[in-house]
Amino acid sequence: MNSVKEFDIVCVAQPSWNGPYAKSTVLLMKQIALRNRVLYVDYAFTWKDLFLSIFGKLDVPVLKMLGLKDRLRISIVKNNEIRLAVLTLPPMLPLNFLPPGLLYKAFNSFNSWLAGFSIRKAARRIRFQKPVVINAFAPSLGLGLLHKLNEKLTIYYCYDEIKEAAWSGKHGGKMEQEFVEKSNAIIVSSDSLCKEKSILNKNIFVVKNGVDTNLFKTNGYVTAAKSKPVVIGFVGSLDNRIDYELLTEVIQNSPELHFRFIGRIVDLRFKELEKFSNVEWISPVSYNHLPALIQDFDIGIIPFVRSAFTEKIYPLKINEYLAMGKPVVMTSFALLPEFDLVTMRADSPDEFRRALISGIETDSVAKINQRIAFAQNNSWEERSKELNEILELMSSEK
Repeated sequence: MNSVKEFDIVCVAQPSWNGPYAKSTVLLMKQIALRNRVLYVDYAFTWKDLFLSIFGKLDVPVLKMLGLKDRLRISIVKNNEIRLAVLTLPPMLPLNFLPPGLLYKAFNSFNSWLAGFSIRKAARRIRFQKPVVINAFAPSLGLGLLHKLNEKLTIYYCYDEIKEAAWSGKHGGKMEQEFVEKSNAIIVSSDSLCKEKSILNKNIFVVKNGVDTNLFKTNGYVTAAKSKPVVIGFVGSLDNRIDYELLTEVIQNSPELHFRFIGRIVDLRFKELEKFSNVEWISPVSYNHLPALIQDFDIGIIPFVRSAFTEKIYPLKINEYLAMGKPVVMTSFALLPEFDLVTMRADSPDEFRRALISGIETDSVAKINQRIAFAQNNSWEERSKELNEILELMSSEK
């Protein structure tokens, strides 16, 4: 089915538009804006965030939040038509510290009213008509906005297990369940999430994470030559998903290998790894700078623990490594059978080290090209086509 119909899409997003790390929602919306019009409603910063920013502890768009600068930023214009705009909301009331009950509902109702007012104003300004609302992992706000945006459809985009996420506090799981049941459809990023959420809404679709194949690509002639020393690389947040016990033993027993970690340090256990002489940490870089750093890897790793949170993950970095032809060694944190032919799995420190050595010794140009070809089929362009087809299907049923 070839999608030709265009939609006005309001994406109410949990992920912020800017930031030093990749977000599937942002990458998908940038791609979908090439064939639709998108109003991206940025992360709903609170008054607490604003005050932390004033004291230099957080970087938020204070002037936009307070309306001292235009809250609407036009990002993509094509043929004199706005294709993508990003809206900064006024500061919201903080909610997560509140227990479930009347006060939480009252605060959430106020936030939803305030957000709805700003979104409707922006939608009128850019002449949106009967938009499709895609709520990206912000169910509390989504509930309050239902039927308030003159929407054609409301679709929930779920890319993690919210009830296992630390930031969602006491409310995420309950609010998600209520919102999903009232939405027209749900889109999830992994088969495991599909199995988990299908009991809440019969209209469920899988759109997995992708990769920008124009950005993540090898430069010039592809070889299987190894750097000196061999670089084992990881890109992503250094948080509680990481199996630090496994990494400690692997790093300690592999002095000939150099381990390079790129990303923000969230879990202080990573500091223990920095004590090893063959460990290097690089602070987060912009998304456009990642390919140059991954190019220096000999192997990309995803050393996650298996938990109720990680078993639902389809990691962004896996296709980014593969798109650049890199061997991938990962733990069995989730069921991802489609990657079995192009990655290696290892769960004990000894198995993980052996997989690294095997990946180095057995790499070849043929394997590199196989990985690149595999990743090409997982591009964000292909994912946006899948999303467009879902929007067409759901709108035809209305």
